[in-house]
Amino acid sequence: MLRFEAEHTGSTPRGWYSGVKDWGLDKDTVHGGKWSVRIRRDANSAYAFTFVGATIPVDFEVKEAVLRGFLKPQDVTGFAAFYLRLDSEQRESLAFDSLQRQSIRGKSRKRARR
Repeated sequence: MLRFEAEHTGSTPRGWYSGVKDWGLDKDTVHGGKWSVRIRRDANSAYAFTFVGATIPVDFEVKEAVLRGFLKPQDVTGFAAFYLRLDSEQRESLAFDSLQRQSIRGKSRKRARR
């Protein structure tokens, strides 16, 4: 199970990465744990979307993958979503699913499970 609770040094959770500079651990806004991750984005942010991700090596057959999470968006004008992508060893995308269609916007709190 992926969580942000693992020991860490610095301001980002060990084993996680992002394509943006302004992200990191947050101990003040949490949901059921000691840590959460904060992503800050504005009109001047690079790229079309912002993400935080983790890579999980899977060396066994997967019949079902479950993604659970909690988003607390603030002032979102586009959307916020969870996504799950499965890649081959050659980094080719094998499967992709997004919760974008749930339309998490504004300041709504949302639990997600897929």
